[in-house]
Amino acid sequence: KYYDVKVAPADVESKGLLWNIFTDWRTALPATGLLALPMYVYDVFVLDERVMLALITWFTFALLRTQVGPSLGAGLKQTALDEAKELYDVESAYRSALTQTATAHKNVLDLVKDLKAKHAADRALKELEARAASREVQVEQTLKMKAMLDYLVLAKAETVASAQDSVVESSFQFVADKLKSDSKFQQQSINDALDTLGGSMNFADMSVVSSFLDKMNTTVDAMTAAGVPAEVRERQRELFAKKFGFSDAVTEGMLESAKANPKEWAALVAKCGGSTPAVGTPIAYKMPIDC
Repeated sequence: KYYDVKVAPADVESKGLLWNIFTDWRTALPATGLLALPMYVYDVFVLDERVMLALITWFTFALLRTQVGPSLGAGLKQTALDEAKELYDVESAYRSALTQTATAHKNVLDLVKDLKAKHAADRALKELEARAASREVQVEQTLKMKAMLDYLVLAKAETVASAQDSVVESSFQFVADKLKSDSKFQQQSINDALDTLGGSMNFADMSVVSSFLDKMNTTVDAMTAAGVPAEVRERQRELFAKKFGFSDAVTEGMLESAKANPKEWAALVAKCGGSTPAVGTPIAYKMPIDC
């Protein structure tokens, strides 16, 4: 209800003349003496022991209030100020701790985001590395297969050349033996030679040549029907397996080498048909020379 009342600061700060006089002992004592003297002279009050006791009591409390009161109030005020400052310091430290906690929490959240991003990048990198390693294994196996096929082509060409030499040699030996053992064939070969020199016979029609060609065709047909000899094929298979590291089962050396290289391990698992390799595990992958 005093909201609209306007008070001058001077009215609040100034407590009045009488208050100022009687609250300061330097003016209160003379003023009290001047006022008490007429009252004592005209017997307004009798200065007996009760009045003296009252005056002593009043002066005592007045002195305590004016002299001890300010220092006591200042001490209590300073104590309150110290407690308030201590409370403010504690509150400031609490707020600072809250700020640090909030900052630490934010950093932890940011760290979690960063770790998630790092883990995602690591997974993507590992996936790319796995794809690259798989492609590298495929390329290596393709190059190895090409080398094996080239070797098979060369081996076949070598076998054919050896067979051709054997056919020609055996055909020559057959004609030579026939010339030694068959007198009619000898005479016929002489006559054919003379006719050929005379121009009455072609070289391909000579009995020696016909016998050689017939023997060679017969030998080729027999070799084709019989195929590559077992001992030759076994020797070629043994050389092929040694050259390209094939085996019927996993050896200790193959296993140790594969464990040290992830690409070799993947290739060995594939050769074992997807089974985990161990010493003695059968290799299901067939050599191209057996296909």
